[in-house]
Amino acid sequence: MNWFIAALVGLIFISIGWLILKKIQLRGVSHEDSLSQWFFFVAITLLVWHLLSKTPILLANPLNSALLVLAAMFAAATNLLVLHSFERSANPGLSLALSSTQMLWLTFASIGFFGSVISLLSGIGILLVLGGIACMYVRKAKGDFKWGLLALAAGLMSAAYWVIVKWVQLADPHLIPTTILLYVSVPQIPVFLLVKKCRPRKKKAHFSFAILGMLAVGGIVGALGNVSNIFSVTNAPNPGYALAVGSAGVLVTLFASIPLFKARITWRQLLAAIIIVAGVVAIRLGS
Repeated sequence: MNWFIAALVGLIFISIGWLILKKIQLRGVSHEDSLSQWFFFVAITLLVWHLLSKTPILLANPLNSALLVLAAMFAAATNLLVLHSFERSANPGLSLALSSTQMLWLTFASIGFFGSVISLLSGIGILLVLGGIACMYVRKAKGDFKWGLLALAAGLMSAAYWVIVKWVQLADPHLIPTTILLYVSVPQIPVFLLVKKCRPRKKKAHFSFAILGMLAVGGIVGALGNVSNIFSVTNAPNPGYALAVGSAGVLVTLFASIPLFKARITWRQLLAAIIIVAGVVAIRLGS
């Protein structure tokens, strides 16, 4: 599988994962509870895969292990910020659209950190994707942009996460995506539990069988999507290309939110969809 196909696979699974988390959010489960359980199921999925495939989990050296734990902290912040943005936005796709600015930060960071280059056509593709994302968002009132600021902050946190993951993979090439994902998933669980303990709750979370089932499915989907993304980012000519392709997942979330959450879509968002798809095609042709 090449990096482009992996990015497409990742965007589908990650989009499904975010939709599941939004559904769970509407059931009244706190962000910290849903995410801690989510990553528990992600870790279980990865461990089962390693066991059944008889693939050994090769440990990173102490420095790279510490860097991956740091990456996990950025990932935890990203996940919490996105869910808080979901809570305030009219459509989850809009939150993901703004958080997708991560691709811009990572694209340029990769030039300095990894010596990556940007081809003209791929650069145009990235601008098209960003333009489509900008077209997707229409500000309606002065007080409604808090969700947008949260999403933008999530984009910065996510870019920092990917820089570290790429750096570690280059320094320790024997680490496969499933091992990297284990490193960055497990440390997030105590972070979410600590945040939950520090924040007062109006009511205790009630995990029904339906919610636990959704979290289990989400863990499997999340594992598949994140492993695909790690493979894509670490193998793309420029890691930002992979995130740019993956950002097209906002379209899946945007359109799926119409029947799932009774969200509305505007002509601007339809135009944005066409622009984003054109940008993804340009990135592929230019890479």
